[in-house]
Amino acid sequence: MFHRPGYTPILKGKFAEFEALAKTSNETRKLLTPFIDIQPLECEKDHKGSLESHLIILARRLRLFWGIKQPLFLDTFYFEDGARMDDNRLPIALLLDELRQYKVKAIPVTNLNRDDFYNEAIEKAIRRDNRGACIRIFREDMTFFDELPKKLRSLGKTLKVSPEETHIILDFRRLTVPELDDCLSLAINTINVLPKNLKSLAVAGSGLPKNLFKVEPFHSKSFLRTELMLWKKLRNKTKWLVEKLSLADYGILSHELMNYNTTVIPAPKIRFTINDAIIILRGKKISSHPDGWKQFYRLAKILYQSNYFLMGGSSLANKKIEDCANSIGPSGTQKTWITINTCQHIDFAVKQVSQQRIRKPTRRRVLYQTKLAWNLNP
Repeated sequence: MFHRPGYTPILKGKFAEFEALAKTSNETRKLLTPFIDIQPLECEKDHKGSLESHLIILARRLRLFWGIKQPLFLDTFYFEDGARMDDNRLPIALLLDELRQYKVKAIPVTNLNRDDFYNEAIEKAIRRDNRGACIRIFREDMTFFDELPKKLRSLGKTLKVSPEETHIILDFRRLTVPELDDCLSLAINTINVLPKNLKSLAVAGSGLPKNLFKVEPFHSKSFLRTELMLWKKLRNKTKWLVEKLSLADYGILSHELMNYNTTVIPAPKIRFTINDAIIILRGKKISSHPDGWKQFYRLAKILYQSNYFLMGGSSLANKKIEDCANSIGPSGTQKTWITINTCQHIDFAVKQVSQQRIRKPTRRRVLYQTKLAWNLNP
C-alpha cells in the first residue's frame, strides 16, 4: 500500500539547506522526506579538498542536521558516470556506506537511464539496508509511457525490489504554466501504467527560472508554483490519488545546478512562499551597493510591509524577517537567508499537504452524522 501523502523537497546538499532541515519540528518531519541531490565538486566553492572528503563531510552533516529517525532520498544525478573514488567505489556507494555507519536511513535513487555500474552499486546497498529504492522518471521517459511497464520491471529485477519496495517520483524539472495541460496528460498516462501497490508516488517540478535578473532591485516578483498546480490538478482528475499522491519540488531554488562563479558576488535575495507562488525580492550586487549585505534590512522591510507576509503562514523563519525589517540583529548573508527561506517554504508546503489530506465531509456524510446526532440526543 501507499504511504500517506507527504512532501519531498529536492535539495542540493548545501549547508544552508541542511541547517533548514535541522530547524524543522517533529510534527513537520512526519510528512517530510527530503531528497538530497548531491552536486559535483566543481559546484562547491567553499570546499578545497578531494571529492571523497567532500562526500564524507556531507554524510556527517546529514547525520547531524537530519538525524536517524526519518528516511531521506539520495541521488548523485549530476555526477559523471566515470566518477570514482581512489578505491574505485562510485560516489553513491561511498555516501551510502558512510551514512550506514551513522545509521542515517538513506534510500538510493536511480532513473531509467543509469548505467549498470550505478545500479549494481545501489542494489548492494538495497539488499543490505532493506529500505527499497526510489526511481526518478523524467518527462522524456513519460513521453513513451507505454514502454514504462517493461522498463520498470527490468529495473526492478536488476535492483531486486518489488513494487511494494519502490518509491517513484515523476520529475518534470522546469515546469511553466503553458506546459501544465500537456504535463497533466503525460502524468495521468504514466500513472495509469504504474503498479498500484507502490511504496509511494510523488510528482515534482519547479516554476522558478535559473536566473532572476528580471526581478528589479528592491521590488518583488511572483513566480507561480507550477508543481503545486500540477499536483492539485492530478488529485482532482484522478480521485484515487487524493490519499496517495505526494508533492515534491525544488524548494526555493531552481532545478538547475548552482554552479558558482567565485569572481562574482551575487545580489542579496529573499524568497518567500505563499499559497500558489514564491515571492522573490532582489537587491543590487554587493560590489556596487554601499550597504552590501545590509540590503537585507531593506528587502525584509519591503516584504514585511506587504500583503504577502500575512499569506506566508506562521513560521519561526517569519520572526527573523520581522526582526530584520526592524533592523534588529545582524542582516545575515545569502547563506543565512537560504536557510531562513527554505525553512519557511518547508513549513508552508507541509501544512498545505496536511490540509489537503483532510477530507471535506460530503453532503451524504453530513446528513448521516446529523441523523446520528439526533438519535444520540432525542
